Amino acid sequence: MGLSLTLSKNNNCLFTDFPDAYWVVRDVMYSTTYVTFNLICYPSREARYQDNHDMAVPSLPVGGPSLAVYKSELYRWRGQFAIADIFPKGIPINPDEQMRTLYSFVKSYTGLAFNDVLEQGQEV
Repeated sequence: MGLSLTLSKNNNCLFTDFPDAYWVVRDVMYSTTYVTFNLICYPSREARYQDNHDMAVPSLPVGGPSLAVYKSELYRWRGQFAIADIFPKGIPINPDEQMRTLYSFVKSYTGLAFNDVLEQGQEV
């Protein structure tokens, strides 16, 4: 699962609008009282899956890319909240249910007009 929301040029280092940018919750960690996670924005779902992978040999006849790996992360927010604020009935055992709850929390907490992006076979 992921989220879709345009990232404006004023909110990324490339000064380019990214319509329907792909946002994902990653690096979820729990302590005895807190849950922390990163909400990361990529230009697209495809770019997310190429992040930190080696780049192909350039097809241009001159020069080369400034990096040897794809670096597609555009924006990051690190959230840390009391577990009870996100999971008032306790943390579900099912990882998919945990992620659905985290995505729902992110949408509610930020108030941004995110759209759900589902993987094949997923339901909200």
